[in-house]
Amino acid sequence: MTDAPQWFYADGSEEKGPLPVEEMHLLIAVGTITADTPVWSSKLPERVPLRLSPLAAGPAELAPDAPIVPPALSPEGWVDLFVAAVRTCFSRYATFTGRAPRAEYWFFVLFCVLVSLVIAIFEGTVSEGASNYLSVFFSLGVFLPSLAVQVRRLHDTDRSGWWAALALVPVIGSLVLVWFCVQPGTKGRNRFG
Repeated sequence: MTDAPQWFYADGSEEKGPLPVEEMHLLIAVGTITADTPVWSSKLPERVPLRLSPLAAGPAELAPDAPIVPPALSPEGWVDLFVAAVRTCFSRYATFTGRAPRAEYWFFVLFCVLVSLVIAIFEGTVSEGASNYLSVFFSLGVFLPSLAVQVRRLHDTDRSGWWAALALVPVIGSLVLVWFCVQPGTKGRNRFG
């Protein structure tokens, strides 16, 4: 059995952990843990901002608002990141406050596209002309979390969530929204968190 340190972090007044270092890296990549989030471990009992901890690359050189980049992810790490992003979006089902990093937003979009494709293939081969209730139920089920994560993504770029209404403008509105959502988030805190 390895003697790897277990990590903890503060989420407001709540303490989360113990977590292995791999899970901490996933939380960093998804944006749950930011540069100023207090972290500590079983071998580092003093709370320090993430940017000053051994979890951050080059802790001495990082500014308070610098993004924390975890080490390169293995293929399994990407799958874990995908699952963590989808889980986060469903756990914040109708939460329109706060911010969502690019990874969280785009992995949820990928999830919706993949599930829609599977449903379309299933309905095309199995139901042959029958009503497509499965796609309707899935669309209704992901409508609110999709809208919520888009609003949080806009917040991350320091834009009001009302910009999501651009989706009502045919073609041009959707293209502008895609442009907004591929932009990097603001460094450090902004008016949305």
